[in-house]
Amino acid sequence: MDDRELLEMAVKACGGKVLSRNDFGDLYQIGERQLFWAPLDDDGDALWLSVQLGLSVERSRFVVHVSAMPTEDQADADERGAFLSAESLGKGALCPFKATRRAIVRAAAEIGKAMP
Repeated sequence: MDDRELLEMAVKACGGKVLSRNDFGDLYQIGERQLFWAPLDDDGDALWLSVQLGLSVERSRFVVHVSAMPTEDQADADERGAFLSAESLGKGALCPFKATRRAIVRAAAEIGKAMP
């Protein structure tokens, strides 16, 4: 999945949609807000996405893991949540910030892909 597809699926997971695309960026509608949204490049947008979807981010020395935390109606679920994505850190890998943003977007995209 390329970056545009990742973003489309991630915004779908938030109940949003792509409004337009151009050389300046992609315009999204999420709820009542219309905005240029770039969670692959912007720490604040990635944080918003992780909070919006209840994602848990864990970082070790070599990898960033992102899980979806179970909702209250999923009482039988493992309290750590369902694993959704991981990005490698370390030599030759992405910087920790970029890896974390990408892992969050990939996890959100997995949620979006599973939606009807």
